[in-house]
Amino acid sequence: MLKLLRLLGSLVKRNVMRVVVTALLLTMLLPAAMVNAETIDFRRLFDNHGSVMLIIDVETGNLLYANNAAARFYGYTREQLLAMTIQDINTLSPEEVAREREAAAREERNFFLFKHRLASGEIRTVEVYTYPYALGERPVLFSIINDVTPYFAIRELSDRRTRYFLVGLSVAFLILSTVTLSLENMRQKLRESERKTQSIIASLQGMVYRCTNDSTWTMEFVSSGCEPLTGYPPSAFLHDKLAFSSLINESDRSLLWKKWQDTLAKRVPFFHEYAITTADGTVKWVREQGHGVYGPAGEAIALEGFIWDVTEAVRAQQELRASEEKLLATLTSVGDGVITANQESMVEFLNPVAEQLTGWTQAEARGRAFTEVFNIINEYTREPAVNPVQEVFDTGEIVALENHTLLISRDGTERAIEDSAAPIHDKQGDISGAVLVFRDCTEKHAKIREIEYLSYHDQLTGVFNRRFFQVEMKRLDTARNYPISVVIGDVNGLKLVNDAFGHDVGDELLLRVAQVIQRECRADDIIARVGGDEFLILLPRTDAQATESLVNRIKSKIDACTLRDIAISVSFGWDTKTDDKQSLSEALRNAENHMYKKKTLENASHRSFTVKSILHTLRIKNPREDEHAKRVSLLCQALGRALGLSADQTAELTLAGELHDIGKIAVDEAVLNKAGKLTPDEWDAVLRHPETGMRILATSHEFFGLAEHIYAHHERYDGKGYPKGLAGDEISLQAKIISLADAYDAMTTARPYRNAMSEAEAIAEIRRGAGSQFDPRVAQVFVEQVLGQAWRQ
Repeated sequence: MLKLLRLLGSLVKRNVMRVVVTALLLTMLLPAAMVNAETIDFRRLFDNHGSVMLIIDVETGNLLYANNAAARFYGYTREQLLAMTIQDINTLSPEEVAREREAAAREERNFFLFKHRLASGEIRTVEVYTYPYALGERPVLFSIINDVTPYFAIRELSDRRTRYFLVGLSVAFLILSTVTLSLENMRQKLRESERKTQSIIASLQGMVYRCTNDSTWTMEFVSSGCEPLTGYPPSAFLHDKLAFSSLINESDRSLLWKKWQDTLAKRVPFFHEYAITTADGTVKWVREQGHGVYGPAGEAIALEGFIWDVTEAVRAQQELRASEEKLLATLTSVGDGVITANQESMVEFLNPVAEQLTGWTQAEARGRAFTEVFNIINEYTREPAVNPVQEVFDTGEIVALENHTLLISRDGTERAIEDSAAPIHDKQGDISGAVLVFRDCTEKHAKIREIEYLSYHDQLTGVFNRRFFQVEMKRLDTARNYPISVVIGDVNGLKLVNDAFGHDVGDELLLRVAQVIQRECRADDIIARVGGDEFLILLPRTDAQATESLVNRIKSKIDACTLRDIAISVSFGWDTKTDDKQSLSEALRNAENHMYKKKTLENASHRSFTVKSILHTLRIKNPREDEHAKRVSLLCQALGRALGLSADQTAELTLAGELHDIGKIAVDEAVLNKAGKLTPDEWDAVLRHPETGMRILATSHEFFGLAEHIYAHHERYDGKGYPKGLAGDEISLQAKIISLADAYDAMTTARPYRNAMSEAEAIAEIRRGAGSQFDPRVAQVFVEQVLGQAWRQ
């Protein structure tokens, strides 16, 4: 017993442990009658104390003793515990136990950190203080066990020198091995035990007390440990000299009183933490635990307990709580959505952004399956996307979402998102959960899609562009797509339409062609605009016969379309690749050659038809111009004959007179009919009509010979005309004739901006303009032979 007491004495003197040892159990074998009535009932105190106490047989590991606190902690009855071994409780392997003992020796600590399994299966981290003792000839271990699971995280965050543990009273059993001793020997041993127990209590780093259960709550016993704790000596509290309650903060007194009343009424141990103010004004946090003492009739006669300083532990808890609150505030205010899930993939936490994006509140989502709250699909396949949390659990690594992932919120709203998920590790390094951070990237996704669309599509028609077509040619050129056909189409007369009506109408023409091709082709056919007027079609798994049928169908639909009363025409060529002997590029070249042959045959007649259609459109657009063209044509015919031109030349000149203003098709009708003065921009548009007419006619083989005369019909003999400022013989005779006929009809016809001249007035103008505006010879022949008037007055 002396050996055990020395060990316990050395235990309480260790500053590193700061462990409170309460007392030694007197004996389980002594009759209750042997205890002095004036002495505190230490046996009851030990049995009902809050600290876990065990005595273990060294050789077998059997549990020889377990107090009530042990039964409460492990979840077994005391009888069940005494039928168990320490190996049934300790989860560490012998190798792990050995490593822990080596670590304790290396760190010069007299406690061990083990993992004990409770009856519920829960694993708790415990501090175990063990002391060898001989019970007779049987070696045993006296163990004091403290649950440090709640403080273990705090200990890891703190410096080792400031470690602390909330500990309970440590109890050791003193078992008298001989029941045959004489009553005198037993009394002597009892007195010796009481003396040593008093010595141990005096050395405790805390305050042991006993007070009466009456209206005065007078302290009957206070250990010397109260002075380091409160700053007052024990005598200050005895016999109601100073009420201990006066040290307790007022806010805690009523709660503490109620807990003591519950302890006495329910006969349960008492536990509470509260603040006291010491003699020097220092505020300390203390923990109190105790129990009631009951008389023979079951009445509560006293309170016994122990109070010790837990200020460092409380402050550490407060710091940890503040840290957790700061972390929570950070997660709450961060701009990204945050969701955490446990090992069972059940949601534990959502921040406000995650609530907004998912449509679930924290309260609604907690405990639900992660995939129910975070519902994601692939944008293109509409299939469920890979669960990033499950992938974290499978790989143990940080993972990111696949591209093109959509989050479907609770109300059905779809958002493009980006995210990453990472594992959450516990202090042992095991994965205990996962955290997902994600953001709404709908706008970014839309911009990326827009860029992708622009990089692969023709902006005018919406079909693919050359870049995408070349990529698809390589991708689809495989045996599984044979036979594969390629079609090329070239829009006839696009330049003519652009010159006549402007590029907006030309763009409309291309759009019409693209729409027809899209309607007739299959969804997986590749249609691209690869040049200004060229379209390509790639047809996987399509033979030559099916390709020809498709082209004929497209062509018939296009031929039925008109734009500004002008028929739309496209020349097509195609070829089919059936095996690896021919490259797809070679098939494309064959299709081009085929198309150019057909274009040569189709283009000439189409252009002539287009020119006539343009002229017809001009006449419908402006009937006044139609009448003007006819009169100019007749005047040119008459003047050509008067000048001795051949019949063919006269016929050509007559046609040129009819077409001379065809370029006005590109001038706005409002400008042509404007009564007031033209603006500079409007005048520029009118001045360009000879050049426009020349470009229109030059596209047709039938009208090509007229283009030069139409181009120069506003040139002047003196070189001051337009568009090139030609003079004298630089101007063709046909252009000079058209110029004079055009001017005469313009003078003798009423215009919105002036009245018509008489024939005599017009002839006078021609005479004045001869040699400057008009060729003198042409002017004289016109006046004399066409109009039948004298040249000289």
